[in-house]
Amino acid sequence: MISADGMFSVKFKQLNQKEKQDSLALYEDSFPEDRGAYAAYYYKWKCRDNEIFALIDSSRESICAMLHLNPYRIWITTDSMILHYIVAVATALPYRRKGCMRRLMLEAFFWLYSRGEPFTYLMPADTAYYEPFGFRVIYDQKPVSFPTDPERANDWAREQFDVVTMRDEAYMQFLEEEPGSNNVLSTESVEVVSDTGDGNSWKPQIMCRIIYLPRLLTCLRADCPRTIYLQVHDPLIEGNNGLYRWSVDREHSCVTRIRSETEVDYLDISIEDLAEQLFGIAPLHPLLSHIRVLNRICINEEV
Repeated sequence: MISADGMFSVKFKQLNQKEKQDSLALYEDSFPEDRGAYAAYYYKWKCRDNEIFALIDSSRESICAMLHLNPYRIWITTDSMILHYIVAVATALPYRRKGCMRRLMLEAFFWLYSRGEPFTYLMPADTAYYEPFGFRVIYDQKPVSFPTDPERANDWAREQFDVVTMRDEAYMQFLEEEPGSNNVLSTESVEVVSDTGDGNSWKPQIMCRIIYLPRLLTCLRADCPRTIYLQVHDPLIEGNNGLYRWSVDREHSCVTRIRSETEVDYLDISIEDLAEQLFGIAPLHPLLSHIRVLNRICINEEV
């Protein structure tokens, strides 16, 4: 990587608990609207158990770019699992447009893939930043009210949504402590609240990127028994590339990677196009007919 005043080299580091605080200055510089009380709140609550990937300028031993991975328990149709929400993607001004974001994103993909996480997600400042990394918009945030009791809220949410964040006491305390919250989360009732306004105002969007494809497919179901062959292309996560046999019905889903298969129709598809179809953004290809798509989504967390 080359800076405006010459050469510099960076090294990747996964920050430990003590080192996380060193990234606060970059956080406040990059997100001035959060400076002060909100930044302190975020670092107190979210940096307890999140991961911060950073690039360090080797000559100055300072953080020049970072990416946070915040864990949430997410329900996906049949099961709940820990997924990571990508937030606070930031690069210090002298290091921008030099590949820092790409390096961190690929490191994050490798780490998430090694954990077998089906997908990761983020709220983009600009969708164009993330589309080259395979992210696609799957959800426009909208107000939703949940029961106040976490257990009751989770039972209700599993009935209402295909993909939804699960709640516990720590989650509720995090919401209660947020300074000056304008969050679209609510805990007053079990009513789904309609959108407000004239319909032209911008809503925060959630983008998704498939990480470990077989795990995502095993979460899905079909209205009738199907055996589907998928030839998947993923330019950034090598492990997703290949031919899959996917057997799915109302109760089960089994995915097997295969070397080849003759005399069968298979769907040749990019990882991005597959995501758009499985999350109900684009129409299903005929070979995917009867798959129950993940189009009832509620991911309303800001960080």
